[in-house]
Amino acid sequence: MLAALERYLPECSWLAPAGGLCIWVKLPTHIDERQLYLTGIQRGIGMAPGSAFYVLPDMPPAMRLSFSSNSPARIRKGIAILSQVIHEQPDTSMLRRRSIG
Repeated sequence: MLAALERYLPECSWLAPAGGLCIWVKLPTHIDERQLYLTGIQRGIGMAPGSAFYVLPDMPPAMRLSFSSNSPARIRKGIAILSQVIHEQPDTSMLRRRSIG
């Protein structure tokens, strides 16, 4: 999974786990976790939105990915699809509103 993340999602960040069955991935700030989750499900991939694990609201976007029950080939394919979904979300952070008046 780490190699697939490096290849397909270089704009994200993560730490290689020392143990466990999941990887916590920090997403670009413009990503809508809910939309990412819903679109991912429609395309046959699953992930857990980071907001499901936060106690406080308005935390940076993230996701938890499990690697416990899939083959390396399936993981690569899933990360590639996830990358497509992430890159389809528009980055509106640079847009500015025009002031009226």
